[in-house]
Amino acid sequence: MTCNPVTERNAQLVTPPGLLNGDPIGTVDTSIGDDEVIQRQAMLPSSFECVACRLKISGFFKLSACGMGNASPRLILHNN
Repeated sequence: MTCNPVTERNAQLVTPPGLLNGDPIGTVDTSIGDDEVIQRQAMLPSSFECVACRLKISGFFKLSACGMGNASPRLILHNN
């Protein structure tokens, strides 16, 4: 099995399955729905771990070199 962690990205979810962790940056955009509060904030990636092959990449500059250094949206959902 080969692992290419930079093929597809969607927020913190990466294909193949992995965890992209980071630090929040900028302001929080808050919207209110019927029974929920939605908060969005940009995240600057700091580490990645592939759950398939256990590949670990730490550091913003290394992630940028792999094509994974773009700020990604972080979504926080509060339900009543």
